[in-house]
Amino acid sequence: MASINDLATAAIASSDTADDSTRGAFIILEGLDRSGKTTQVKLLEQRFVEEGKKVKVMRFPDRTTPIGQMIDTYLKSDVEMDDHVIHLLFSANRWEAVKQIQSLLASGTTIVCDRYYHSGIVYSAAKQNPSLTLPWARAPERGLPRPDLVLFLDLTEEQAQARGGWGGEVYERSGMQKRVRELFWGLSMGGKDVAAQELGLDGGEDWTQEEEDLVVVDAGGSVEEVAEEVWKKVRGRVEQVERGEVGRTVRVVSDLSVTVQLQPNALPAELLGDGSDDQRSSHGDRRGKLGTSGLDTVVGLFATILAAVLLSRIQSSFWSNRFTLPLPTKSNGYSSGFGDLPE
Repeated sequence: MASINDLATAAIASSDTADDSTRGAFIILEGLDRSGKTTQVKLLEQRFVEEGKKVKVMRFPDRTTPIGQMIDTYLKSDVEMDDHVIHLLFSANRWEAVKQIQSLLASGTTIVCDRYYHSGIVYSAAKQNPSLTLPWARAPERGLPRPDLVLFLDLTEEQAQARGGWGGEVYERSGMQKRVRELFWGLSMGGKDVAAQELGLDGGEDWTQEEEDLVVVDAGGSVEEVAEEVWKKVRGRVEQVERGEVGRTVRVVSDLSVTVQLQPNALPAELLGDGSDDQRSSHGDRRGKLGTSGLDTVVGLFATILAAVLLSRIQSSFWSNRFTLPLPTKSNGYSSGFGDLPE
């Protein structure tokens, strides 16, 4: 019997009957650690293969690249790194894959991705570093391919802890996971961040784009129950993409200050259920804020440039000199400059 990978490869290769004018859909699965993302990604891949659709699974961070290996070391060890630096490394890791993502989608291949930039900005902001706010974290992500649908597999931190293998990496801490969950729920409701508001760090940004893309799924049921709910929501969005209702070309993540129109890209009603327990506001055409401070623009530009410089220097050192960049650890006295912040 052919494996799921063999079937997926065959589906991608057999493009004779594919409609060249139809791009693939870009589907993201997000969630707390141990929420079942990887399992649901595999089941979703199998669904697409069974329907004869071209599909490719991706995941972030991609730990196979030089940057990804640095991230892997950070996540699995006692390594200390400035919050801003590690955030930009995560962002650079996503930028490494942009051409591959664009090429696959343009060829009509649907991408099912285990984590994307939403995890990147939420996990960084969850550290509650006053100088690493949610808008700052999002700035280097502008220009990335924009997903067609983001499903957040919702699970309490207590439920996540009860599942095997929890606590093995730096972010798998109860307080951190609780904050991450709050931020994801906030994005699904237009960027509401109660903690940031209490600290006076909420600039009133309009998060329409994330609110439009992100749908919360209860991941507390059985694997089969969650899979059915995931497929129901994904199928509706994929059909929209196939009809060209979400744009014939791949969209990009735009600036928070850019005008965003929700229609005709609004999610179909069936993705949101009957609305009885939907905490998000009803959508019509809505415009984002046209004005943000000059400081936000400078910060965003700095973040983008720094990410590019880091990527260039890492690649140059790795390939030209075969030199591995040393990661600072507690033993060498490295300090982030922000004191003992929660991990």
